[in-house]
Amino acid sequence: MSRAVVQFQASGRPIRFMLDMPDPNDRTKTMDSQTPDYVAFDIETTGLDPNVDSVTSAAMFGERCAMVVDNSDEKAVIELIAQMFEHVGESTIVGWNSAVFDFPFLYARCRLLGLPPFFTLRHDPAIVPKYAPLPGFLGGYEVVISTGHGPVGHLDIAYRYRSWADEHGVKWALKPVAQAHGLTPIEVDRAHIERLSVAERVAYNLSDVEVTLALALLLERPGG
Repeated sequence: MSRAVVQFQASGRPIRFMLDMPDPNDRTKTMDSQTPDYVAFDIETTGLDPNVDSVTSAAMFGERCAMVVDNSDEKAVIELIAQMFEHVGESTIVGWNSAVFDFPFLYARCRLLGLPPFFTLRHDPAIVPKYAPLPGFLGGYEVVISTGHGPVGHLDIAYRYRSWADEHGVKWALKPVAQAHGLTPIEVDRAHIERLSVAERVAYNLSDVEVTLALALLLERPGG
């Protein structure tokens, strides 16, 4: 897998972002055949209310792809996110609290910006949020992503780690759970995330998806 800077069209303008990606038709895996085919996904935003805040960047990370987009044009970012999902093949998308935050936030922003949502949401009462739901939403959602290759599944691993965090006295959040498993996610001051350089934001976003993927794979180990 080689790294390249690829241009995709968004709103008629070429936007550049980092991409590690083989031929999407090449289903050869370097992972063990029993390892789940997961791609981790995460967005960064200016705040927690999709009615007033915006999406600033997004990242994906998996065995066969590593992608990140960061741009000041939110509409372009969301259009590129939809294109990114076209390259995950039959992988399952995994996220941390993505059923409660990332996908509902994206859905609201798509509607407000006049973009067609590229996924569907169905309320799942079994997913009980840690905090109040996003404004305009009921809580957690089952997510099905639509691509030209067919529907892509989704798994929110945060709720698989909820009881583990309680039992081990670990704060139920991505960074503390990752650190408790020996991982070293990048941490930043979220209150001043706008002060980060593009390179720092990209590194932070990629760090989140890397540890999310690692935690997802740990769940599949015996006793996980």
